[in-house]
Amino acid sequence: ITSVYWSKNKQGINYGWGDLCLQPHDLAKIGQLLLDGGKWN
Repeated sequence: ITSVYWSKNKQGINYGWGDLCLQPHDLAKIGQLLLDGGKWN
């Protein structure tokens, strides 16, 4: 995953509920990771 933007609050902590911006192929990598039970190949 090469290009990510994730909004932060004033303390610099990422919001865990959303606002994660990824390229479609990078989001697909996360989806595949979930499908593979958390195992990265």
